[in-house]
Amino acid sequence: MREITNGDTLDLTGNPLIVGGDLTPAVDSAYDLGSPTKKWKELHLSGNTLYLGTIRLRDSGGGLGVYDSTGSNQVNISITGGTIYPDAIITSGTIQSGNIQVGNVQAGDVTLSGNLTVNGTTTTINSTTLSVNDKNIVLADSAADSAAANGSGITISGANATITYNSSADTFDFNKGIGGGKLTSSNFNSAVSLIIYDSAGSAVKTIYGTAS
Repeated sequence: MREITNGDTLDLTGNPLIVGGDLTPAVDSAYDLGSPTKKWKELHLSGNTLYLGTIRLRDSGGGLGVYDSTGSNQVNISITGGTIYPDAIITSGTIQSGNIQVGNVQAGDVTLSGNLTVNGTTTTINSTTLSVNDKNIVLADSAADSAAANGSGITISGANATITYNSSADTFDFNKGIGGGKLTSSNFNSAVSLIIYDSAGSAVKTIYGTAS
């Protein structure tokens, strides 16, 4: 049996290479297994961990687990019936990505400890109860002036009811009547007036207050 020395080529065309021990390179991080134009077809491993630089990819109950260099679990991803179930645990740092595209993402409760910014054009919330701690809700946040904020307001689906801002008259327009009792104000005096507009936006009546 001849020893293979530096510069020799081992040609095993048509013959399998059977190794009875560890296959270890002579120098750390110096040699490649395959190349961009000469790739291995498939890799079969019986262990459950693949070491890539400072991260570890591990079989996690049939899913994919991503671990850091200390062995702490950071992300678990399981796929069932074409649905991706991500379970991310980010202890520090930031996840950045251009676009993440998935067919269907399902998760239980999601808690964000930081700010949430949505840059899309449509945000849909299917919750039956919406609770907001803030005392003030800002609409038309990007409006530069009142004209740009014209038409801002609230629409009640199914009832065709709206409360919208009219920049020309600098008023709020209701397309439904106001009921439920009387309209009062502690400082509703002669300096304050109530203007009633028709559906076309024309003033039809002005009511001047008197001191109460």
